[in-house]
Amino acid sequence: MSGILRFIVFGSTICCLLVFNSSCTKDSIVDRKQDTIKIARIYQPSLTVGKDAVIESVLPDTNFGDSVLFSVFSWTNDGLFNTARALLEYDLTVFTPKTKITKAVLSLFWISYRNLTEHTGDNAFTIYRIIESWDEHLVTWNNQPDTTTLHKIQIAESSYITQSYVDIDVTEMVRDMIENPTQSHGFMLRLDEEFPYKLVILASSDYPDKSKRPKLVVYY
Repeated sequence: MSGILRFIVFGSTICCLLVFNSSCTKDSIVDRKQDTIKIARIYQPSLTVGKDAVIESVLPDTNFGDSVLFSVFSWTNDGLFNTARALLEYDLTVFTPKTKITKAVLSLFWISYRNLTEHTGDNAFTIYRIIESWDEHLVTWNNQPDTTTLHKIQIAESSYITQSYVDIDVTEMVRDMIENPTQSHGFMLRLDEEFPYKLVILASSDYPDKSKRPKLVVYY
């Protein structure tokens, strides 16, 4: 993997920017406020590299690993109660337990898709750490992996119908993932109240617009 070194001047401060060529990640030394330099690794998957899926209770043995939607909801399908949860995982093996993670933020982006155009209802949800391995193209409601409530992150009901969830602080959860990799297999999103009618509509790593795909930034 090759890199390009650039120098950028911000007033009297010289910022060093190092970008590594990669299909889904890049490392940067970025200038921050107060003349502080931090290193960040940015994950935003390509169409061929990315691991996420949606699982639905009304179709308990069906896999949705290639869906362009990364959404959580409680709804009815032809009169049947249906709940969906979303799973997402990044490859963090570049880090070791000795790596000092200063901050990690996750961004999830609203999209409009077919007849799904807006967030709906009292759609507060929680992000959990997944503690069992799962396969993007095999995971279903019936074989979904277990999660832990340790350092879970609660997200309030959407404040407007096209809200994106930008820079969610997942620092403690990412530290747990790096320090305990054998029991860390990404994030699961679940509604706090899985009862109709609630919807959070977001883009998955398979969404055509790459700027909308789930993004994780880890500073160290």
